[in-house]
Amino acid sequence: LLYLGGIDIWRIEVGSAFLQTIVLAVVGGVLATIAAAPMAWLSVRAPGRFQRVLEACHYYVGSLPGVVVALALVTITVRLVLPLYQTFGTLLVAYVMLFLPRAMVGLRASIAQAPVELERAAMGLGRTPGQAVRQITMRLAAPGAAASVALAALGITNELTATLMLSPNGVDTLATKFWSLTSEIDYVSAAPYAFMMVVLSLPLTLMLYTQSKRTAGQ
Repeated sequence: LLYLGGIDIWRIEVGSAFLQTIVLAVVGGVLATIAAAPMAWLSVRAPGRFQRVLEACHYYVGSLPGVVVALALVTITVRLVLPLYQTFGTLLVAYVMLFLPRAMVGLRASIAQAPVELERAAMGLGRTPGQAVRQITMRLAAPGAAASVALAALGITNELTATLMLSPNGVDTLATKFWSLTSEIDYVSAAPYAFMMVVLSLPLTLMLYTQSKRTAGQ
């Protein structure tokens, strides 16, 4: 009975880590894609010095190690807004900063494939510029946006350092549980978490592959 109870507890822990990883990956991927949308549109429709500087800043931040971004957010939250320290909001901000360049990749390519003439036609029919972008361009760019979400979510699934430093107490992702168990040299217990990371990555990878084939066909 004790053995069976241990198996049940183990399943609950793995399932909880799996669920929390999915939620953080999806929400972080969506937020990173939303944040990347204005820059992706500017880079295609209105490239200029301001756009290049803004994009370069995000690429520089995205190239930093996760521990550097996490330490910066820890310093800011502890010194200025302590209630935000170790909250989901701060963790998601870190994910957006780290993975926004990934979200730019698919989104910019999809926006580039949406004819600008459709936006102009929509504005000629009475739509505001914002409405034309939302109702025409972003709808046509939806497959690329989905690929951007998947690409950012893949990175979030395996992200470790920022998650360790910024996640609220009691939050364990597959990556943090795997790291915790391997640091204790408990490789047998860590193996299921590694396997679940692979399982979680498969549909996201398939989505990216399908989108790349569709884009190549066009």
